[in-house]
Amino acid sequence: MTTPITIQCKSCEKSLNVPASLIGKTGQCPACKAEIKFASPELPMISFRCHSCGKAYKVKLEHAGKTIKCPGCKVPVVLPTGMSPVTLPRAPTPLPKPALVKQGPNVALVLTAVLFGLPLLACGGCLGLALVFAPSKEVRERMRVEQEARNAEVAKTTEAAEKQNQSQAIDEKKNNLSQTDPFLRTIRGATWFGTRSSEQYQKLLSMVIHGDNEAFSKALIGLISAGDAVMFKDGEEVFLRPSFSLLLIKVRRKGDTAEYWTDSSAF
Repeated sequence: MTTPITIQCKSCEKSLNVPASLIGKTGQCPACKAEIKFASPELPMISFRCHSCGKAYKVKLEHAGKTIKCPGCKVPVVLPTGMSPVTLPRAPTPLPKPALVKQGPNVALVLTAVLFGLPLLACGGCLGLALVFAPSKEVRERMRVEQEARNAEVAKTTEAAEKQNQSQAIDEKKNNLSQTDPFLRTIRGATWFGTRSSEQYQKLLSMVIHGDNEAFSKALIGLISAGDAVMFKDGEEVFLRPSFSLLLIKVRRKGDTAEYWTDSSAF
């Protein structure tokens, strides 16, 4: 006689005892008339976890208390004797590898390359252009000669301008001196002379009035040799000195301390 098995209707949840020969077949629930598939009841299983590799497995209850090899790492494992799963210590979990962080370009290196690279490129380009467009030896020589000629012309013009400025400055100085010094006078003519004393001048003038030119020349040359007379130059400037004669006047040459008498008409 076949041992009956107990199953449960999924519709009315009523427990039914059916013969083992009906396992795998389809029938009708006597209570709710629902269609039932007679399946073999699940045998109790033992859950365990390998203490070496940490993987979880299930085995039939009939193996409880036995020692088997772990299907994964082949390490001997003693199965628990109860129905509840037993958790044994797991192998240490390896630490996760640090994620690689994608780094961007180094800003400092980029700026350095830009700051120093661009001037070098510019200098290189300018040097290349200079080499390409460099003038020939003949052109450089012609440019040098032209430049020297221009420099000489500029120097000549500058020297002439300086001389003109000096001449103007001298003339202005003379005019200012004439205007500021009321005793400065200019000799007009090249025939005027002066003597150290009024008597000498009157004696020479008497010879001229009488037409004794030879005696006049000898006397004047003797006085000039002795330093007692001078011949004035046309345009020479002299200083007037205080005197008490109506026809004669006392003067002093520039740069000289000696005083001479001459005719007042010499100015």
